[in-house]
Amino acid sequence: MALRDIIGRIEADAGAEARAVLDAARERAEAIVAEAEAAAEHEATDLIAARERDALSEAQTLEAGARLEARDAALTTKRSLIDEVLADVERRLVSLPDDEYLRLIARGVAVQARGGDTVRVAEADAGRLRALPAAADEAAGRAHGLTLGSEPAPLEHGVMLYADRVSSEVSPRSLLDARRDHLTAMVAGLLFADPEKG
Repeated sequence: MALRDIIGRIEADAGAEARAVLDAARERAEAIVAEAEAAAEHEATDLIAARERDALSEAQTLEAGARLEARDAALTTKRSLIDEVLADVERRLVSLPDDEYLRLIARGVAVQARGGDTVRVAEADAGRLRALPAAADEAAGRAHGLTLGSEPAPLEHGVMLYADRVSSEVSPRSLLDARRDHLTAMVAGLLFADPEKG
């Protein structure tokens, strides 16, 4: 064999080997591209699914928040209406005829007086409640030994009782406050009763 034949054979073998390496590299590159495309498609599907879950979760959170805000607004409105009704009741108690107002305050004093109390009357009620000691005794069915104080009570309406370093308020507001929970439930039942439930 001649040198030329050997060189030709080496070139042929090298060319075949280069083509085989090149074909293998192409196949490997195509496989890598196919794997990358499949991975990208899988990642895209996962990403889309994750975004959909996130969007659904956020929508549910927003919906729940909106429901809570609506409920809070409704409760605030209801509370405001109830407060208006109770404020109107207080105004009506204050505007009772003098004799009825005296009996109302006297009943409260009869319950709270300890005996020997000093009674300070709100300036606005001074004329209406002059007869309070006698009216409270009558309401209690016994003498309390009440004394009218010379200074006005620090209230808009009603009286303050002072005895043994203890003071208590008897006023339309305090009488309502003592029953506020019951009155609130009663007013709410009247204002917001479900007509379907009868």
